[in-house]
Amino acid sequence: MRRVMIMLWVAGLASLGTAARAQSLPAAELDAVAGGAGWVNTASEHIAIRLRALHGSVGRYLEGLALHAPESREADRAWAAVDAGRGFGPANALRLWTAPYLFSAVRSGANGYSHDAGGALVGLDKAFGCLTVGIAADFMFGDYDQRARRMQNEYTGLSGMVFTRFSHGQLEIELDAGLGRYWGNTHRIAPDATRIRSDMNLHEYFAALSAAYRIHVGYDWVLAPSLGVQYIRAKTPAFSENTHAYALHYGKQSHNWVRTPLFLTATRSFRGFGHLVTPYMRAGATPEWHRDTPVRRVARAGGPGGAVSDEISGARAVHWYGQAGAGFTAKLGTRTDFNMGYDFEFSRRYRNNIFNIGLGFSF
Repeated sequence: MRRVMIMLWVAGLASLGTAARAQSLPAAELDAVAGGAGWVNTASEHIAIRLRALHGSVGRYLEGLALHAPESREADRAWAAVDAGRGFGPANALRLWTAPYLFSAVRSGANGYSHDAGGALVGLDKAFGCLTVGIAADFMFGDYDQRARRMQNEYTGLSGMVFTRFSHGQLEIELDAGLGRYWGNTHRIAPDATRIRSDMNLHEYFAALSAAYRIHVGYDWVLAPSLGVQYIRAKTPAFSENTHAYALHYGKQSHNWVRTPLFLTATRSFRGFGHLVTPYMRAGATPEWHRDTPVRRVARAGGPGGAVSDEISGARAVHWYGQAGAGFTAKLGTRTDFNMGYDFEFSRRYRNNIFNIGLGFSF
């Protein structure tokens, strides 16, 4: 009798295990879950580009004027009109600036996507000798399309940040920190060909530290190697798709990135069209470490087979990106400056074209 009871107990456990496995989401819907989490990548791409636009527009007036070789005659004439090395306008002036940007990123492969987006930074900074401090806000918008998964996300966002920059001799150190929020909606095609929508939001936090050292190489040229560390964190609360047999409920998730951009910038100033113009060229590489939520939970209330739920283990990944860019800054008047730039970021299955302009006024 005891042997019969044990056999029935084991058989019961086996049937429970089978039932539990049967409640897992089908592969096609698990792929949809991966896509539903994919748009969080927008945060890392936006922040990296935002920091680049910020770096080019604050205080130092892009890669150029603060990099003048002291022995340059052209630079000497330029600095003669500049108070205390501040840049444009009076020493310790208050400066208002804006920096719109656009980018178009494409990643191929199983997790491929296209990401067309942009934004506009508006900032205010003030110099105190060799120290510049300021605040900035960014309005963001974009379209994140995963055609292989038949999913599309549209979003807008707002962020705010504080920054400080220290320049002394040939050394420059910059520290940035901020937070933001995105509001988005996702559309996907369910297995029964129905279009399903979900509304969600995302919170981002980031901090960045970078250092550059200016090396005067002769003929008025300056080389500036730089190294930075960027930490990015994005979180989404739990959300559900609209009412439908295949509608999914997503548990909260978080993603973390660490990026270490390394660049070499070459720049030289000259007089052109009656203005002081400083073109620059730069190239570099950025390793990126990414880790998402250790366990993500997802559930479906109805559809074939009734209610199902699943847990998806998090993942870690390392990516390498190459970068190359060029641009210029120009002094348009005693208190006005303008800059424009283009950067190309790439890896084995990734391409990103980045455009930015900037305009600043000193008071």
